[in-house]
Amino acid sequence: AGGGAVFSSVAFDLVVPNVWAPLLAGQRVCLLPQDVDLSQLGERLVAAGPFSFLKLTPGHLEILAQQLSDEQIAALASVIVVAGEALQATLAARFTRVLGEGRLINEYGPTEASVGTCVHPVPLDAGQGVVPIGA
Repeated sequence: AGGGAVFSSVAFDLVVPNVWAPLLAGQRVCLLPQDVDLSQLGERLVAAGPFSFLKLTPGHLEILAQQLSDEQIAALASVIVVAGEALQATLAARFTRVLGEGRLINEYGPTEASVGTCVHPVPLDAGQGVVPIGA
């Protein structure tokens, strides 16, 4: 258990922390096939986990919300980092309720400059609309 997972193209900057952070900490990196059927994403991640963290897009988070039970979400990763698109508060609400405060992180970083430059732990009450990337 521990480490991270890679389940998207290595050309996507989102993959950088999924590969390097676990390796630098002496943990494993689980490489799912790049052509993994998204209808199996939740099942594949649950089978390979639990992870120290997962970094994914809100689109991936929506897929996991549809495929996983609350118990599976709670056991999947210690921290889930969401980046690459705007995170809607309605989607974040389930994950913060299940994971608890501070375990869902909204991140932003312009690809041209860096992978991530701003992180914001999503509060239990993220409000409505888009979750902010800072306070």
